Amino acid sequence: MFTQGWLLIERNGKFLGIVAILFGINTAYASTPLVCLESYRSNYINNATTENELLKALQTDPNNLQCMTKLAAFYLKEGKASKGFRLIYQAYSLDPAYVKRKNISKVLDLALRLTRLEDLAKKSADKALYNELGNTYYDMGIFSDALEAFKKSLKIDPKQIQIKILTALSLGNVGKMKEAAKILKEVLDEQPYHFYANYYYGKILKNELERYEDGQSYLMAAEYIFKHLNPKFKTKNEREFIKRDLIHELQER
Repeated sequence: MFTQGWLLIERNGKFLGIVAILFGINTAYASTPLVCLESYRSNYINNATTENELLKALQTDPNNLQCMTKLAAFYLKEGKASKGFRLIYQAYSLDPAYVKRKNISKVLDLALRLTRLEDLAKKSADKALYNELGNTYYDMGIFSDALEAFKKSLKIDPKQIQIKILTALSLGNVGKMKEAAKILKEVLDEQPYHFYANYYYGKILKNELERYEDGQSYLMAAEYIFKHLNPKFKTKNEREFIKRDLIHELQER
């Protein structure tokens, strides 16, 4: 899996910290009759069982706020933020005061904003809204949800090169290296001198897919573009990081 340094992102540490602290109670401890009680912590069961039991309880009682918020907390711990946020949104719609009293209220504003953004993107089929949603999840380090948003954006407009790159990086971060490489190669077939496509494609080939020589070739192309074609970077820190990383990757040539 990619490291944070590869991706050159600043994850939302505050959000991830909130999830770790607020939902530190292991939601995998549950038993069917008491599965929705936040204080119930015996009879260890696995994550799949936890989710199934909570979903089963909600099928019986769809408006059970305890079940809803506990399943939301479970999803957030599992990195399924979109599902967790939607449950928080639903619980808040039923009883705002209840949600505000819970620890989960610490992410309430974010849950409401992103759920509404997702609904608006679906309703309007607006690629810009999907991109905003995907970028938000990407910056938070929640790559599975970022990937879904970027895929929907590309269905609307498949010619978005930057979104293709972010889709590839999201795929890499959820362990789908071959799919990530395929998308980057598609970008390179269209734009052979795209810096990021050469850079990340080279790193995937070399470090993840065991195609060392091919990877080195694309990294050398990235080095040439870096030195002679003046690619744009978001920040000076990003530029310096990539410069050092290219030196490291190519030092054995």
